[in-house]
Amino acid sequence: MVNPTNATVKDDVLPQSNSSWNWKVLLADDDPLFHKIGHALLDGIEFDGHRIETFTSHDYASTCLFIKENPDTALVVLDVYMDDATTGYKVIEYVRNQLQNNELRILLHTGDTNIKSEEIALEKYAISGFLSKLNGDHQQLIIKAKLAIRSYGDIRHIQNLSHKNTELEKEVQVRMRQLLDLSAKLQAEVMSRKQAQENLKEMNNTLELEVEKRTQDAEAEKEKAIKASTAKTEFLSRMSHELRTPLNAILGFSQLLMADKKTQASERQIESVEQITIAGKHLLYLVSEILDLSRIEAGKLKVNIDGLDVVPIINDCVTSMEQTAKGRNIRLTFTEKSDNLWVMADGIRVKQTVLNLISNAIKYGPPDDEVVVNAVANGQYVHVKVRDNGKGVNPAMQEFLFKPFERCKNTELDVEGTGVGLTITKELMELMKGKIDYENQQPLGCEFTLSYPKVKD
Repeated sequence: MVNPTNATVKDDVLPQSNSSWNWKVLLADDDPLFHKIGHALLDGIEFDGHRIETFTSHDYASTCLFIKENPDTALVVLDVYMDDATTGYKVIEYVRNQLQNNELRILLHTGDTNIKSEEIALEKYAISGFLSKLNGDHQQLIIKAKLAIRSYGDIRHIQNLSHKNTELEKEVQVRMRQLLDLSAKLQAEVMSRKQAQENLKEMNNTLELEVEKRTQDAEAEKEKAIKASTAKTEFLSRMSHELRTPLNAILGFSQLLMADKKTQASERQIESVEQITIAGKHLLYLVSEILDLSRIEAGKLKVNIDGLDVVPIINDCVTSMEQTAKGRNIRLTFTEKSDNLWVMADGIRVKQTVLNLISNAIKYGPPDDEVVVNAVANGQYVHVKVRDNGKGVNPAMQEFLFKPFERCKNTELDVEGTGVGLTITKELMELMKGKIDYENQQPLGCEFTLSYPKVKD
């Protein structure tokens, strides 16, 4: 049995080769000097497009183990006398009989001058020749090694061709059977297809009629949807106008009552008038939002684009929202990176979009907290950012964020609003060639960004 502890090791590290594989040559000899000579003569030599790579072993066990673990070894330069006078022949018998490896080329390295033993070895063991230890001509080692390696390459090439030929014959037989089966199937298929063509023709005629009918139905539904949308827009616009008139009257009379110094109103009456004014203004704001949305959907909302500084507009927005923020004990903070941030936009609509974001931040942010507004120029835009420390936008509900009247699906029910503020803001930003983005902050909070086109320098 081969002892794994006697496995061989390489003498030196080979230089890197560009080839994908090397010729493996085993120097099996108990003489370390021969290992050095063989390695010096053969290792790294380029032969038939690949380099020779040498390995060493020193006894029967290590030799047999290497060959077993490296079946792709091309050549063994084998010393006849290692463990005893017959070690080399025992290795050959192990390789040829037990491993059934007939491709491996073997050069017997011996001091025996008996020509008869060489003839016996050549005939009995299928070796590639002898190398005499008595002959100091190292060139013979190089020549015979190359001849043996070439013989190994030829044998492997022939075996590969034979294997491919066998596989090809098997493939041809399989393909022939497949072709015969296919021929029978094709004959049946031809008959089947003739019938299928008749059925298909009939189905096509039926399908064309069905497609035509469904197309007509789809056009009719589309027309109904357009009419319904137009009717909704007209209704919203008309109702908004109709509601604004009495609302303006209510607000006007409430202001007159507050301004009337002659009438001595009680504290409760004053408080009631104030509530009327607050409710009226809120309702008027909601009606104005719906009116803006109807104008946008009808394509009738126009914007007046001009160069303007957003800083004073943002300051006005912050000032006007301070009282609302105090109602929830929220601090409003505005910081800007520059005194003058000029944009191409509609001043009224800029104020409306900023107010919408600040109002939302106050409504959805936690009480006793802070809402931060900042403005900064970056590239072709001036970015106005509004951040709160609330829960942010639920990822599962983000698809509803800019859809009108969808707030019930993604916001708290106790927060006032119609659900059109962000829709209008997005539409206004697009009309002004700008955009709106948002980002959930970690761990809490949400930041909305209004990007206005910057005035070109």
